[in-house]
Amino acid sequence: SDTGALVYLTGGTVTAAEVSLVWVDRHGTIQTLPAPPRPYFAPYLSPRGERVAITTADTRQVWSYDIPRGALTPIAGDEDRESVYGIFSPDGKRIVFRAGAGEGNLYWKAADGSGAAEPLTTGARSPTPASWLDETTLAFVDEGANAGKDAFQFDIWVLSTDDRKPRAVIHTAANEMTPTFSRDGRWLAYVSNE
Repeated sequence: SDTGALVYLTGGTVTAAEVSLVWVDRHGTIQTLPAPPRPYFAPYLSPRGERVAITTADTRQVWSYDIPRGALTPIAGDEDRESVYGIFSPDGKRIVFRAGAGEGNLYWKAADGSGAAEPLTTGARSPTPASWLDETTLAFVDEGANAGKDAFQFDIWVLSTDDRKPRAVIHTAANEMTPTFSRDGRWLAYVSNE
């Protein structure tokens, strides 16, 4: 202010409120899961419905919650490499996530947290895993060319886990996000500001 007073709020621009993981049936009935309340976001259910990949806003870390066992296991993320947006592979055995402070790359690791994280991309700007076409083809969103623009611009890419070579699928001046393959693999739904 003009008087020299400064007011600030710790914790960043979005508060990390603690929430619970819940099941909601088609009638709106809510059943709380026994996972400890935390500032969760971006939940992603495994193909068989036995695990949830979830990110915590306070630690910026991907976790795997084993529903039958009630066990919450860290997948990746520490002070050196924060991780976000975990999604399961089609067989449910791995979780793909973005890791790296600020920007980062895509990695995958065993869904039970064992073993080391393995890089899937290098040199990406801000990749976010989104949808699997099949066992080896992953759609993700990455930051496009933002020079001279007022807002971020994102494009849709696919990555083959066999050769680890990403290729642009929808790469325009518009902002394309949230790609999802149809179950038969014939279609890709996405959001655009075109």
